[in-house]
Amino acid sequence: MFNESWGVDVPISTPRMMTALVEEALSVGTLVPIFRFNNSHNGLFSIVLSADSPVLGRNPGEIEWPTGVLLTAVMQDGTALAPHLVASLRASDQLLFLFPEQNEEAIAQVGKLLTVTDAADSASAVGGVGSVGVGGTDASETGVEELPVSATQQEPTQVERHGE
Repeated sequence: MFNESWGVDVPISTPRMMTALVEEALSVGTLVPIFRFNNSHNGLFSIVLSADSPVLGRNPGEIEWPTGVLLTAVMQDGTALAPHLVASLRASDQLLFLFPEQNEEAIAQVGKLLTVTDAADSASAVGGVGSVGVGGTDASETGVEELPVSATQQEPTQVERHGE
């Protein structure tokens, strides 16, 4: 329907964007896919650092990111900053990354760099089974209220991608 005559040269899936925004709002300590750039074969991902992230206090420029992964921005106190302007990472900082398309290994590596790897710590870091929230932080820090989640809602929603 929308084509170049409308000034639209990149198709955008509204349901996919809305799903990504909801996942981003509810996720702390989890990489969330935000957008896929069709022409460059890269995807934009976001993560909000949890209070127990192993990179807290580190300069983002000193962290060795996997090949092809680009930290594009750090949102600190509501301000978007270039990574080289951030002296140290803090809990509740939002990091925006570009990942090469279909590079699950790089996504897993970044996830391991930014989150707690011990299974017991991981369960407490995400609020445990049956809740959405962050153990070790309160709602005022994250802006996310803890809510009960039914068993059918515990897994993240997967969005099918047709025609991309």
